Amino acid sequence: MDILGVPVLIWHSLIVEEPTGISVFVILALVVRLVTDALARGKPASPRVEKIRQASDSISYAGSLAAVFFLVLAGITGFLIQPYSALVAQPILVNISLLALGTLFFWSAFFALRFLLGPDLWAHRGSYVMAMLTAILALVFDALAASVGAELTLGQSALEPLYAAMNFSWRTFTIQPLEIGITAALILIGAVATFLLFRVGKRTDGGAEAIVHK
Repeated sequence: MDILGVPVLIWHSLIVEEPTGISVFVILALVVRLVTDALARGKPASPRVEKIRQASDSISYAGSLAAVFFLVLAGITGFLIQPYSALVAQPILVNISLLALGTLFFWSAFFALRFLLGPDLWAHRGSYVMAMLTAILALVFDALAASVGAELTLGQSALEPLYAAMNFSWRTFTIQPLEIGITAALILIGAVATFLLFRVGKRTDGGAEAIVHK
């Protein structure tokens, strides 16, 4: 099957690498944010540090959306290559699909948190921790999906020594959808709880400020 005159396999090969690169770039931006916040804690931030914070926030926000976009495209092109009957018949293909879905969920959760809470996401410890956790889990799932992809295309991955030490193989082990579902549900519950606590805290702060002004 061709798309714009180019075989879908080539499209998939080009697209599937994008989320990994974007994930690493977003994590680096978040590390910069974490370091600048830690160094400036308890004292006024300089204009330069504030610009770095804003830039890291913008990069991570836009990067999470880009990761979601390319993951969706990678999934579409992947399913055009492998029919569903062939996909579910091979454990390694089931594994890479579920890992990719996990990556998609966690980057979507990160984007949703940032979209709903805005830049104030970084002003509260609970939402800060939740955002970092979803980003880290997205990177972990993406790295595992990339390692499975390397096994499919190259026969081995960079994580092969670790797998060998653990006597583990993606070709014989199958991730259960329930495991992904439980993990996603826990993160979703945590994200909702963080959002509600954030809103309650913001209302409380607003009430306190009103009392002070009176």
